[in-house]
Amino acid sequence: MRDPGLMRTRLLDELDSAIERNMSFPGTWYADPDIARFEAEQIIRRSWQPIGAVDGLRKPGDYLTTVFMNVPLLVVRGAEGIRAFVNICRHRGHPVASGCGTKKLFTCVYHAWTYGTDGALVRAPRAELEPWFDPSRYGLLPVRLATWGPMAFVNFDADAPAFEDEYSELMAVTEANGFGLSSMTFRKRVSWEQSCNWKTFMDNTADCYHCRTVHPGMGETHKTDPDQYVTRSYGNFAFHLSDARDDRPNVLPWMSCAVFPNWTITAAGGQIARVRVVEPVTASQIRVTTDFCAYPEVPEEDLEEDARWYHDLVYGEDRPVCESVAIGIASGLFAEGPIFLRSEEIMQDFQKKYRDRLSRLSVA
Repeated sequence: MRDPGLMRTRLLDELDSAIERNMSFPGTWYADPDIARFEAEQIIRRSWQPIGAVDGLRKPGDYLTTVFMNVPLLVVRGAEGIRAFVNICRHRGHPVASGCGTKKLFTCVYHAWTYGTDGALVRAPRAELEPWFDPSRYGLLPVRLATWGPMAFVNFDADAPAFEDEYSELMAVTEANGFGLSSMTFRKRVSWEQSCNWKTFMDNTADCYHCRTVHPGMGETHKTDPDQYVTRSYGNFAFHLSDARDDRPNVLPWMSCAVFPNWTITAAGGQIARVRVVEPVTASQIRVTTDFCAYPEVPEEDLEEDARWYHDLVYGEDRPVCESVAIGIASGLFAEGPIFLRSEEIMQDFQKKYRDRLSRLSVA
């Protein structure tokens, strides 16, 4: 990858120009693999990211494994609560655990290095033959972890603000509108891959300009015109509210918080919350994962109905549009496009959050 300091300077200059002229990100930003790597390493990995539910880790030794942003992760409940580690043996890089279950010790199958639930190296065969070897230096690498209700969030930046400090407003807004996670339980996960840049997906999340054309069913049930569709910008997220049309009194309002840079929490009238993360795989490929959480009293049939509605909307209607945009981007002939501030103001708000993050980055 190009020098990250030079990349940061270039992106800031181009983004300042785009914002000043009310234009989109440059087309190259959606296809350049160097920009994609920079964003993955400097923006996404250094932000708090939802990785899944941990409310099933109830007793010491309960664990799960996952991979996020190409980093294998081990999440385990130990004596001091739930912690996360890079799931890589410090000897040769082999994973120390797979799947999920309950263990008090994690033994790498390659050379039998063994770790405790606190990540400490407790046994390395033949280490006694090497007087220079200090096992205290070779524990599993820790990853910062926070929980909100049933969900776990990780941050690979040791210097980033604490989750509770970073998202106190988000938690307050969602709790006040009935779709905060604090009292919910995990119910269901849905995941797929699609061909577009992660910012294309987030651009689509940012507006309701496309609602009547891409989501005609939503246009028949909800208020989608600019003077009726409500958006509010906060420090690190944007709130969306689309009330039911006056002639549809039994329809629940649509609410969403688009959290910078790449995840959202949405609901239709509260009770059920969908935590969706858009994970870049390459410059032109993403993985979309949604965890459905709900209050314990929500019936399973209501949850399944919500999941079907969400899948039809986001997978069935948004996905083909985003993938078609990717085809246009791949032509190399899309330079930039105007942003209509009365209908797409949150798209520019996203740009400003991106610029703010770039300006605060400390890169070598």
